[in-house]
Amino acid sequence: MQPPQVNFDWLVTWERMNDGHRDSQVASILDSRLPSKAVCAFVEKLFADTICTFSERLQHVRNKGQWLYPAQYEEAYGKKVTSRIKCGHNPFLYARQVTNLRAEIDSDGFEVLLWDELPIDVDQINDK
Repeated sequence: MQPPQVNFDWLVTWERMNDGHRDSQVASILDSRLPSKAVCAFVEKLFADTICTFSERLQHVRNKGQWLYPAQYEEAYGKKVTSRIKCGHNPFLYARQVTNLRAEIDSDGFEVLLWDELPIDVDQINDK
């Protein structure tokens, strides 16, 4: 018997280290069918358009090989985890597959986005 299929979404957040703790802010939600290479391209473009100067943006579109902030897969056990992508420094974009993504109203009447982080799946770890 096969384990149940887990439905997931790509969640992209801005992450920032402040005074020793990490702050997160939702940047985007992407179609779960997107391959990780397309998500890498998206986060690089989003990072460039949001953080970078015009000259850095020109470098990004003209010379991808020399880009200062390439999207990179997280690593676990010395191998790439294609379901987790980072781009930038501080702040940086963090794209990852999450499950149970939902919008709810909090006790103050504001809409918030909630989700469950997925553990690293050994099947998603690829050789370098």
